[in-house]
Amino acid sequence: MDRAKKRLASALDGFKSQHKSEMELEEKITAEDVCLTGIVRHGFPDDPRCMAYDAVQRLLAIGTGHGIIRVIGDVGVDYCLKHESDVAVLHIQFLTNEGALVTACRDDLIHLWNFRQKIPVVLHSIQLTKEQITCISHSFQSKWLYLGTERGNVYFVKIATFTLSSYAINWNKAIDLGVRTHPGGVKAISTCPTELSKLLLLYEKGSIVLWNLQTKEAERFISDHPARCFAWHHDGRQFMCGTADGCLLVWNIRKPGEYIQKLQPHGQKCNSINQVDWRHSADGEQLIIFGGGMSQEDGVLSSLTIMRASKSTTVLELDHPLITFTPLNGSPYSSVSQQPSSVAVLMKNDLLVIDLTIPGYPCHENVTPMDIHESRVRCICYFSNCPLDLLGALALVGSKQRRQGFSEKPWPITGGSGRDCAMGHQELLLTGHEDGSIKFWQASGEHLQILYKLKSGRHFERNDGLESHEALHAVTMIELCLDSRLLIVAAQSGQLTLFRFVKTENAHEITVINIPSTFSFLSSNVESNKTSPKRELRRQGTAISVESNSTDTSEGSTNDGYFPLKVKGGVLRRLAGYQ
Repeated sequence: MDRAKKRLASALDGFKSQHKSEMELEEKITAEDVCLTGIVRHGFPDDPRCMAYDAVQRLLAIGTGHGIIRVIGDVGVDYCLKHESDVAVLHIQFLTNEGALVTACRDDLIHLWNFRQKIPVVLHSIQLTKEQITCISHSFQSKWLYLGTERGNVYFVKIATFTLSSYAINWNKAIDLGVRTHPGGVKAISTCPTELSKLLLLYEKGSIVLWNLQTKEAERFISDHPARCFAWHHDGRQFMCGTADGCLLVWNIRKPGEYIQKLQPHGQKCNSINQVDWRHSADGEQLIIFGGGMSQEDGVLSSLTIMRASKSTTVLELDHPLITFTPLNGSPYSSVSQQPSSVAVLMKNDLLVIDLTIPGYPCHENVTPMDIHESRVRCICYFSNCPLDLLGALALVGSKQRRQGFSEKPWPITGGSGRDCAMGHQELLLTGHEDGSIKFWQASGEHLQILYKLKSGRHFERNDGLESHEALHAVTMIELCLDSRLLIVAAQSGQLTLFRFVKTENAHEITVINIPSTFSFLSSNVESNKTSPKRELRRQGTAISVESNSTDTSEGSTNDGYFPLKVKGGVLRRLAGYQ
């Protein structure tokens, strides 16, 4: 009996120990549980290289030199895709209306991205080991992706399996078997709008070839000056090319021996036309957009030219070097006559969306904040629980200072849907800039929206002798009280400005308090500090004014980075907002 009891007790103990081991919980916190994670990026993409547009989903994608892709759409739609490496994205192409895009990087890896799901992923990757990729191309609903290389060859990738086909176009067959001169790399590939079995190829040295995929035959188009770009006519029987001397040539594919029309938009002796787009409306009116091609007398001028055959030619001078542009077409079919309502222009430091339907071609106001670093950001201030009444007041006064000259039509890139804010409270972000401005941003959720802009340097007199010094009014520190709405701004030249939020316009004098600067001499020699007297405090300036209308000039200052400013005297008119 005792033996049976012992067996039962040992069995129960084993059961308890087994049950106990199953209930053990892992209470250790790993580094991944508490690490910082990037949620969203704001501002203009750093080092942009390429751009693509999905005409059905109405999304714009920008590839950068650091392996990052920015996908931009409607308000609140601004997503960031990151490659595993920081290799530059040189080419990007949407698979239109399929929720996918293809990127080609500097390491000659081609990636197929799927962004239909919550977290975008790379589905497939393929690499060319012996040749460098110079261009990629994919036409709407095509099963193939075309790759051009620096050796002048064209390869084909099957989209379904993302594998290379055995079919290839070798440069010597495309140019001429009897020609020994290499044409250079493939700069552009485009499918004929009406005959998908024909590819138009542009080579680096200016040769243009029409290749028939079925017959493996080539038609060659040779002009006096090398071609630098081309664009199809929607009927598939003609194409236009831009040349190295700034001309536009129109070719008929059935008459490759000679062009049928020559245009010189900016006269003779012009720079190269690097990109061209050729569109026609339903009534036959043509629209030509091209980059470059300006007169050599003007030097290297970054510009975009818009030509309407029966109306006018408009040259838009750009503030930054042009990288590429893409028309925002309403249809993905290249075989139909259509004129885009807008064109997206990607520059080195800016992104413009130009309205083509209004005379003068104004820009659309960008719903995505691309001008955060319009002036360098020197400091930031963040509030995670901002009162709604303050946000509303800032938005109200900010609506009255909107910049003029923008198109009144809605933002044309309307794809995607923004994610709702995960937190119930409202967020406010303040950025202090090098030009003395402070921008107030509503940062709730994943969208950054400008509310109000304050110029802190407008209260000081202009000193022509100091204007050569940069960052004279640069904001170095910001303090905001959410309850009283008082704002203190510290700037580079030693000025502290107290702003009070006022809902109405006012006019009054600015009260000035001069605070003398004190400093101490510190010896770098530790041994000498033992025998030296106590640190001596010296006072800069001799005048101390409790209330005045000008600042002290800081006599005897030896700090080269300190340039005292003088406050404007008299009654000043100040708009509603921070005064």
